[in-house]
Amino acid sequence: VAYFENSIGLPYDNNNKLQEVHIAVKKGQAEYIRSLPWHHSQKVMKDDADVMVFGFKVIPNFELIQKILTQGDSIEVLKPKSLRTEICNIARQLAKNNS
Repeated sequence: VAYFENSIGLPYDNNNKLQEVHIAVKKGQAEYIRSLPWHHSQKVMKDDADVMVFGFKVIPNFELIQKILTQGDSIEVLKPKSLRTEICNIARQLAKNNS
């Protein structure tokens, strides 16, 4: 169980380090994520009328990226910058593949 403690799903990439991840989620979808947390360290960092910001301490991995992508345009990665950049690159490639 300790092997999975710092990741969402399976920790495929042991090269990544434990990081603070912050995501901003539009309110409707945010309620769903609050009711079914992605990780035991998940906390609500901000809760206003339009958006909820979640923070959790995990090792960014493939399954975290997949969870983020399933949220479509309801989500924004605030930190770390490396994860935000990776999601942006995937989104660009997805748009290119489907244009």
